[in-house]
Amino acid sequence: MQLSIASGDLTTTSVDFSYFLNTREHKSLCFGPGLLEDVAFGTPVEFMIQARNDHGENRTSGRDVFAVKVKKIKSKVEVVEVVEEADENAEAADPADESPAKKAAPVVEESVECEIIDNNDGTYNVKYQVEEECEVEIDIQFQNEESKMVPVRGSPYRASFVANAKPNDNTMNGGAMDRFIKRELDQIQKNLTDEKKQINTKDKDLKDVKVLLGVKETVDNINKNEKKITL
Repeated sequence: MQLSIASGDLTTTSVDFSYFLNTREHKSLCFGPGLLEDVAFGTPVEFMIQARNDHGENRTSGRDVFAVKVKKIKSKVEVVEVVEEADENAEAADPADESPAKKAAPVVEESVECEIIDNNDGTYNVKYQVEEECEVEIDIQFQNEESKMVPVRGSPYRASFVANAKPNDNTMNGGAMDRFIKRELDQIQKNLTDEKKQINTKDKDLKDVKVLLGVKETVDNINKNEKKITL
């Protein structure tokens, strides 16, 4: 880039000028044990946000604004007894029915503190810790060009913490990630094999309407789940 002031001549020297496409929430990725099932409580757990642009390319600079809310959710709805005082004018209750009325108490949500670390290379590390066996919901938001907070692809996520997990499961290169990646790859491979078999028209009776409808249904399901499979 060269500079011209007040319509004068361009400067004789120049400087390099770099620019980049902005981050897009629907292209960015979140991954790590902090978003998975069956990790360890009582020790820090982490996950990573990878900012990406419209072309699906990883951003290489930081200073994006992300907001992460982690909420601990009770796995079961408590049932509480409701004791009602007798009404003197009411008809006598059936003595055989002595059990108190019951109703479901609302699910209690508890916030969990978390830390976001900007690595200034397009990635952001998020760390948090829970102290008991539970499930949590992780809501990840990004501030777009209009200064609106919008959910990142895949958000909200669910994670769970169990007693038999190892502290190493909570690290990015720990056992939880290894098991998750293997399980996901096996499932994708199985889906590819099954779907390829279902949409393959070779050796199928194409005059049979049911056969054609089955092929069409499989193709429609693939298109419908495309974003989920890609994620």
